[in-house]
Amino acid sequence: MKVKLLLLEGVEKEIEDEVKSQLEEHSETSEYERVLSEIEGRANEKQSSTIFIDVTKYLKTTDFYFKIQDVKGLFMSTSITKFNDKVMVLLLNDREYDCIFDKDIFEKIKNYLENE
Repeated sequence: MKVKLLLLEGVEKEIEDEVKSQLEEHSETSEYERVLSEIEGRANEKQSSTIFIDVTKYLKTTDFYFKIQDVKGLFMSTSITKFNDKVMVLLLNDREYDCIFDKDIFEKIKNYLENE
């Protein structure tokens, strides 16, 4: 069988740039927050910031071939791709593989697992 496998590959530079961008935004805000906290008497409070990277926008697809007999489990993921594709997860050889949801393939695998 063939599915579209989702993977992160060769995106280190893009993620690094996004982290740097968010750090710059936080550092500009941090100086303002530091001064404001001193004025308000909160100078000793620890300033915290969170960096969030949405890796789904960096996902790429590739063809992934497997034997239906090797599938040990199948379920739908709650995540979606940047193109609003649903994601199904295949359990093969004790590893989970995120794939683009394909209704026909999902049904074939589900029926196979139910009848095994």
